[in-house]
Amino acid sequence: MRHRRALFAAVSMTTTAVLLAGTGAAGAETGVPAAPGPGNWQRYVLTPKTREVAPVHVVSADDRGGKITDADGILSAGGRAVTITKTDSAADPRLIVDFGREVSGYLSVDFAGPAPATLFAFSETLGYMGDWGDTFGTTSWIANGDASKPQRERRFESPHEQAPARAGTWDDPELRGGFRYLMIRLAPEAPAGSSVSIDAMRVRYTAAPGIDLARRDALLPGWFLSSDDALNKIWYGGAHTIVNGTIDPKQGIENGTETIGVGERVLVDGAKRDRLVWNGDLAITGRIAYVSTDDRQAMRDSLRSIARTQRGDGYLSACSPNGLGAPVCQGFLEYHLWWLRGLQEYYLYSGDKQFVAEMWPTVTKAMDFLETRLTAQGFQGSEAQDSAPKLTPGHTQGQTFTTTSPFTAVGGRFPTYNTTGAGMTLSLYRGRPGSGQLVASKRFDNVVDNAWLMIDLPEAAAAGTYYLEQSDPSGTVAWWTNSSDAYPQGTALADGIPIAGDRTLRIATADDGRTRLLDLYDQGGHWIYGDSGKETEVNALYVEVLRDAAAFAELRNDDAKAAHWRELIPEVVRGVNAELWNDAAGAYRQSTGQPGNIAQDGNVFAVLSGLAPADRAKRALDTVKDQLWTSYGSKSGTGSMPQLVGPFMNYWEALARFDEGRDTEAWQLLRTVWGYQFARSKPINGVEEPPATGAWEHINLDGSPYRYGDGSMSHPWSAGGTALLTNEVLGVRPTGPGFATYSVKPHPGDLEWAQGRVPTTHGAIWVSWRQDRRRDRFVMNLTAPRGTTGTIAIPAGRPTTVTVDGRLAWNGEKSKAYGSHTDGRYVYLTGLPAGAHTISSHAADKE
Repeated sequence: MRHRRALFAAVSMTTTAVLLAGTGAAGAETGVPAAPGPGNWQRYVLTPKTREVAPVHVVSADDRGGKITDADGILSAGGRAVTITKTDSAADPRLIVDFGREVSGYLSVDFAGPAPATLFAFSETLGYMGDWGDTFGTTSWIANGDASKPQRERRFESPHEQAPARAGTWDDPELRGGFRYLMIRLAPEAPAGSSVSIDAMRVRYTAAPGIDLARRDALLPGWFLSSDDALNKIWYGGAHTIVNGTIDPKQGIENGTETIGVGERVLVDGAKRDRLVWNGDLAITGRIAYVSTDDRQAMRDSLRSIARTQRGDGYLSACSPNGLGAPVCQGFLEYHLWWLRGLQEYYLYSGDKQFVAEMWPTVTKAMDFLETRLTAQGFQGSEAQDSAPKLTPGHTQGQTFTTTSPFTAVGGRFPTYNTTGAGMTLSLYRGRPGSGQLVASKRFDNVVDNAWLMIDLPEAAAAGTYYLEQSDPSGTVAWWTNSSDAYPQGTALADGIPIAGDRTLRIATADDGRTRLLDLYDQGGHWIYGDSGKETEVNALYVEVLRDAAAFAELRNDDAKAAHWRELIPEVVRGVNAELWNDAAGAYRQSTGQPGNIAQDGNVFAVLSGLAPADRAKRALDTVKDQLWTSYGSKSGTGSMPQLVGPFMNYWEALARFDEGRDTEAWQLLRTVWGYQFARSKPINGVEEPPATGAWEHINLDGSPYRYGDGSMSHPWSAGGTALLTNEVLGVRPTGPGFATYSVKPHPGDLEWAQGRVPTTHGAIWVSWRQDRRRDRFVMNLTAPRGTTGTIAIPAGRPTTVTVDGRLAWNGEKSKAYGSHTDGRYVYLTGLPAGAHTISSHAADKE
């Protein structure tokens, strides 16, 4: 295993006096000039300064056979009111206004007089603004499964309607999770001659509760600025996405009616959808928050909210306890691991030992659960499926199979058609149906949709012929089946009678000398896909989690647990490299269940975790670039993998490329994935739109938003460009809890300068640097608070002289101070004390 760099660390660098001169100027309404100036960061901030947010301009006033007068009157109160008139029964006048950035909260409308039914439709984009806004009904099952209702009447998707009897202010009773544009129209049933007059409207902005938005330093105690306007837009677009995704836990789910957690504030997956705490999101949203909002309270409350979901067997729900929390979120082993990673990230940035102590019982139970999923078994059977016959009371479904190896568990895959409350019994018989001996039987209740359910045998069963039977159903439950002969050693049955085809079948063969790896079993839910078997990404994450848990155990003076968890690491590393490396492809397999796929996540985390040897790390990143890169970033994988670009996983890939010294490739991903969203106008569904003010959930391969208007356009887990700019471009990472030790290692690319402030528990770290590539000069100003010690890396691709505060530290060949040394790319200075320092370098041969 390669030496692992402290990859989940971040360091903070900022400037001295020049940074303190930042003034703050224009807001989102006035736009941002193209030429950034040092210190002037506040003009990029997108979050409104007040809780009462009015629209900033009228996008369109389309009369559609009707009449709209004084459209701009809606932009300010007390002036002329806009009037929308339906001149005849076929008229459909529409007014669309723009709030200037993604917002969320409660709408208030000042009506200038009585009106017929007035419709308000909300959308994150213009391209997907339809009659009822930008949602198409695919998320309504979260809290309203009645798809038979007209969309206008569905919860979450419906527009809001009001027919005031007189002039006055109407306050929307429902929260709107995330939108930028609002359309006003009259209801189709309103009679000819109807009109509505509106003096003004505003949104009571509810994100980041308890934060004074007018105090920009309180909203963003961390900031970033560079000589590149596009990069600045990326950083602040991501910061606003994080702010939008920080909510009161009593305002969860799309219309803000569900309590999804505990405490004051939580970080959710999206402003519009789902408005739930998801573990997979926390490990990256924490990194973004720590360098921008520094909202540790929100992270503590988020981690606590998930900890409250822990089952008796130790499993941590993948998301908030309400809404989707049960049963869908029980099927994610990957997200169980991400909660543990999120806790480690919190401790690294905060140094909060008290919170770790509070979470320690949750950690130990969670780690014990993971060991129940460690197996050295191989699998036989079939995962082929093309239909799912439902099981009705009084009937049975089954599958015979013959194995030449002893086995310890057997099962199949069972859908519930998105319903809850399903149950069934699985029974295993030795021999043929009707004449076999019962080996084991197990009842399954609250079956999770599409779960792999296994009967674990008390001891290995001998090779031979067996019959697996499904019986005694409750609710809606089925068994995934293939219509053709997918498993030659058996056949499907219905009520004990053979039928064509085979049912999904998994037979866990006994230990055959393999090393143990985590097996997904029935918990193959993922950040974007489903999986089965032993998977590369999950086991790479497990290596990280074992390191984290061992460090926590040492913090708790539990040396026995620390030693045990550390002993498991080399076993998992050997197993991944033995079972999941595909030498012909030059990459790691997705999993034993999907061995033909090359997955972005598995290869990226094999590199980040350090389990990939150096030669395999290089080949894996080469293969990912060759086979997965697109015009909009790296897609999720080959074969059956979803064909889309996930900014979430592209963050980790860019990080891996920076870590491996492949800066040009990392910069390309940074500018492609996040530059496309935040720094470019683009057509969305045929409508040219301004740069985004929120990070897209995913990007389709044609550049369109994932799930189109129904997807999320303000998804915090996709805002990783913000963290990359602070941690990698500016270069600041913590290397010890709470920034007691930190590093500054810039990846300057072609920038002229960069600067920023990174909040820590000791106080802010300020950094600025400037490079002159023509003259091989690099100057960094750094101010670090008391209680911190830094390791500084100065770019040096050739023999370079480095000075610290005018004192020679490296003469181009050997150390003169601060334990300086080089790796051929950087000169490193260790043990830099707190205070203000100027570090400069130039080519040694120019002395």
